[in-house]
Amino acid sequence: MAQLKYFLKEKKVIIFGASENAKRLLANNNIVVEYFVDNDDKKWGGTFLNHFVKAPDILLNEKKDNIYIIVASIYYPEIAEQLKKLGFFENLNFCNGSNYLYADKINSDFPQKFINDIKHYTIEDYEKVEAKAIGFLKSNYNLISIYNFGSISTPSISDIDLLLYFNESPSKLEEIKIKFRHYLKENKYEYFFCHDPLFLNQQTFKYLSLFHTVTNFNKVFGKDLNYEQGNYEYEKTLIWNYYFYKRIWRIRTNSEFNFRQSGMLIKNMFHSIKNNSILFKQNSKEINLIDIEKKVEEIRSKILSKELTVSYFLNAVDDLWEIIRFQENFQIGKLSEVCQFDINYLPAKYKELYNEIISEKSEYVIKIKKALEEMDISYSQARKLFGALPMFEIPYYV
Repeated sequence: MAQLKYFLKEKKVIIFGASENAKRLLANNNIVVEYFVDNDDKKWGGTFLNHFVKAPDILLNEKKDNIYIIVASIYYPEIAEQLKKLGFFENLNFCNGSNYLYADKINSDFPQKFINDIKHYTIEDYEKVEAKAIGFLKSNYNLISIYNFGSISTPSISDIDLLLYFNESPSKLEEIKIKFRHYLKENKYEYFFCHDPLFLNQQTFKYLSLFHTVTNFNKVFGKDLNYEQGNYEYEKTLIWNYYFYKRIWRIRTNSEFNFRQSGMLIKNMFHSIKNNSILFKQNSKEINLIDIEKKVEEIRSKILSKELTVSYFLNAVDDLWEIIRFQENFQIGKLSEVCQFDINYLPAKYKELYNEIISEKSEYVIKIKKALEEMDISYSQARKLFGALPMFEIPYYV
């Protein structure tokens, strides 16, 4: 299992907050500290518990892979945002030390607890909210077509996915998006929409298949659109998997986890397995997708009935990860053995395929670049526009 002590192995430990919490943390845990940082400039240059106290900016001089920051302060949310702005990632590079004030917590399995954020709705509730949201858009804007994609497979966990096609300029679309968010908030519909709909026009719609995979694409209003899926499933499956495996791994390193988030992520693990079975040509004897889907739905049922326990969920995540490892011949044993998830943990064949599809010379990347030029937008703007994954983590797509 993933444990905090694993992150501290061979790392310089820095405590953020020269405080009473830090005293309790160190008194109850066997942690070797390099130094403290604190936002109080009166403490800079002094010592605390026989260690120097420095300004937070000193962290910029440290190599992220060489340190781990434990925040020992009651102002954790504010400090977490401060560290993120400095380029550090929560759980990967720093954590909330309040979770480890007592010795028995230093070795606890993650996540330690679930937060019950489920609100119970029926499919009829979803249909009513979708109809009202569509009515608002139709009555206020020059809307040509509305499509929904995905499905409400589990009311209360699922969300509504809409694609909106307007006869409007890009600047006008951004204005509509902001007003639509206000509409959802004012009417308390935000729970039904976990992310923005896709706001597209004639210029941008034709590139949808390059940046997004929509499933169960169904028209609910307006004229039929000529949507061509494109032959990019192979590339997008590899990109999705690389992105999503990081998310799966982070499940095992969070001290808290939301019920709804766990239900969504476990479903997406199934989609990765399903896509892999096609990508790597496994036959039905090797991968029983029906049984796997039943297991996922069982977990989602336990979420809705509040019966899901941390141990049950983590065991299920590990079971699904075992299947993914089998599919792709991963060289790692368990999620807990991964200290930092990057492409070096993927098998040689996978790295070769991934590097091939993100190279500047690949057909897929060439089409992406051409689309960006024709839309006259940056890659980051396109990601925001299409709700796309961070497909390319390379300089020429900043």
